[in-house]
Amino acid sequence: EFTVQASAAMGQHLRVKYDSNDEAALSGIDDACIGTLKDRVLAADDQCTVIPLNVDGTRIMIADGAIGIGDNVYPAASGKVSATVAGQRIGVAVTAATADGDWIEVLPTERDSNDLLATGVNALTGATMTVTAAMCKGGHVTTSHSGAATVNLPAGKVGMRVTITKIDANAAAHTIDPNGAELIQGAATFAAVDAQWDSVTLEYSGAVVGWTIVGKHIS
Repeated sequence: EFTVQASAAMGQHLRVKYDSNDEAALSGIDDACIGTLKDRVLAADDQCTVIPLNVDGTRIMIADGAIGIGDNVYPAASGKVSATVAGQRIGVAVTAATADGDWIEVLPTERDSNDLLATGVNALTGATMTVTAAMCKGGHVTTSHSGAATVNLPAGKVGMRVTITKIDANAAAHTIDPNGAELIQGAATFAAVDAQWDSVTLEYSGAVVGWTIVGKHIS
């Protein structure tokens, strides 16, 4: 455990981060979490005790909704946790939550194949194809269409990673299009996947950077 000054009043067991003033603040989905609050913080500038996530054993966290025993637990907004895939997995639920605000006991775990591996290869076809968040857990997506096509990405969450491979033999581009205003290395789209077996691996790095290309094979 360690002590740090709090930036505001905060509830017990919420996840916290360091803010720009090196004070404890509620941790969001994409933030680097330093641990959970041991006790409730009554006011800004109070000293608070933080339990690091790498301490052995389970700890109490605050759910943002229903989470079942054995479910993977992920970061949520306002210092809470969720069963919804977002960012990097925190751990596994060893008790259940039924509603927003419930206390839940979580066993933090190191990052492993549960964080990265999607089941099998996901095949998408058609002029418009949609990559789901579930496919972006280190999954592999193949795309196929008789002509030009658009491959839509889900809203990015830090840690999402996906490989997209064009498997048809024509020379029509399969243009990868991020969600909303998100970018792929500064560009609105990525249109270089235009030959059979062309592939690109993308990873989401946060709202400022967007999707980055961490590997590609373009003929």
